[in-house]
Amino acid sequence: MIVNVVLYSSLRLLLPPEKNGKGALEIHDQAILQDLLDQLGIQGEVAVSINDEIVTGRQMNLKPDDTVQVFRPVGGG
Repeated sequence: MIVNVVLYSSLRLLLPPEKNGKGALEIHDQAILQDLLDQLGIQGEVAVSINDEIVTGRQMNLKPDDTVQVFRPVGGG
């Protein structure tokens, strides 16, 4: 299946520069969010939204044409 991926900040470097952090990726049909993160090589803490809804677990099933946005956590103070 194909899912749409949008990567922000330094994560954009995981896709070719001409993609500008956005792309459609093929992943196996029963994929969960963790599978996609593994395929992209993303480890550690990240914030993720799927179809504009923030998700907290990495076991969520992905569906064809989902849009997955991945952010680095932001700190401040």
